[in-house]
Amino acid sequence: MSRTATFTAVLIIVAGLAYGLGRKHGAARRDVALPLAVDPLTSAASLPRPVAKPPNVASPAHEAAAFKPATALDRSLPFVQDMLSAQTGYEAAALNLDHALKQMETVATSDRKGFITGVFSFIARHRTPAEALALCGQQATKVRSDALRTLASEWISARSPLDEEKRSALRERIQAPSRGRLGLEVELAFAIASSQPDDELVNAWLNAFSAHPGRSEMLPALANKLLRDNPDDLLNRTAGWTEWERGRAARTVLEDWASRAPQEAWTWYQAQQARLGQDLAPSILEPWARSDPEMAKTVLNSLSDPGQRQAAVEAIGRALALRNTVEAVQWADGLPNADEKEAAHSSIYGATPRGIGAAIGMENGFPTLRSILPGSPLEGTGVRPGDRFVEVRQADGTRQSLYGAPLESAVRLIRGEPESELELRLLRRNEGTGQLEEVRVPVRRAQLYFGEPSSKKQ
Repeated sequence: MSRTATFTAVLIIVAGLAYGLGRKHGAARRDVALPLAVDPLTSAASLPRPVAKPPNVASPAHEAAAFKPATALDRSLPFVQDMLSAQTGYEAAALNLDHALKQMETVATSDRKGFITGVFSFIARHRTPAEALALCGQQATKVRSDALRTLASEWISARSPLDEEKRSALRERIQAPSRGRLGLEVELAFAIASSQPDDELVNAWLNAFSAHPGRSEMLPALANKLLRDNPDDLLNRTAGWTEWERGRAARTVLEDWASRAPQEAWTWYQAQQARLGQDLAPSILEPWARSDPEMAKTVLNSLSDPGQRQAAVEAIGRALALRNTVEAVQWADGLPNADEKEAAHSSIYGATPRGIGAAIGMENGFPTLRSILPGSPLEGTGVRPGDRFVEVRQADGTRQSLYGAPLESAVRLIRGEPESELELRLLRRNEGTGQLEEVRVPVRRAQLYFGEPSSKKQ
């Protein structure tokens, strides 16, 4: 072997050893210095700008789009949790996207989340939303959730017109563990909807999940703007859905529409009722009566369908009851139809609460009195705002602790039918000593009334 060949062989061996040692130490240390772009104002690291033009880009416009690193990365994002793996994933996608997608499932478990984040960060920035969601849908389940979170985070960052503080809050919400109630796709849809998304992103998401079990939740959340511009699109998008899904989506859309423009919503509904295939009049009449009960009365006079008339009567009764209970009862008494009169009285009674007349909020785990309804049973008992409800004792002697209970549960235990009795156990801070003292107050529940002088409330 010549001296030149021998020298070359030695160099190769040394280089190999150095590379191996470098990988060993690099794997052991996650705080290795990286060639990252740093914003001088925030010192927030971002992914590096690729030197070569990324291959496999769908259109010339995307090919021409240079990667622009974020100037202030959210510290809750996977980028920052595992920057090295995210950088590796991003660079792998920039060099060969198809290979990087295949590599995601084989990368070490400790690096997988960051690697997936890097790959789909590249996809979000270099592909259309429709293309990105299609690629996401092709991935295994263990990859898809991290991929979806990354896409949503990137789109909110790059496409939302909200200010940086609000976008950061939404991205933090996206990265939080799923609560599981509605499913990740629906939770992300709500977050995207809050970001004021553009039509391209909305359509891409709805089309990608057009067969998802939560589509009746996603459509109203995301497509409000689109449906306002073209209400018939509601019928087109829900064609082929089950009757339950179609009704659920339509009710949500109509309620929102009626809260803003009830006459428009009503006119459209009357024309399309046959195509909707179910009675959704209450979805419009309820918010209409709350915002303008006098106009709702006019609508009632124009209705001939018995079902719609009853829905209008009940909606008006509930709305009037919360404004002025006596006037609501007088209106119900004036209805000429006996069945409608009974329905009106029933709705007024149901809408008017029975209880002690306390407005309650939560404070440090205690249901806490905020205010007392004038003329209610609690008035004159000595109870005052700031008192904390500790326990309630029912007439049969049953005791129920209120500390730590959800507000809805506490309210349910305090409320009850008129003339029933209870004893409240309260904590109150002594204004002189600053010490907490216990107070017990017996109360008799009553029907509560609104919009009247105190003298009328007995």
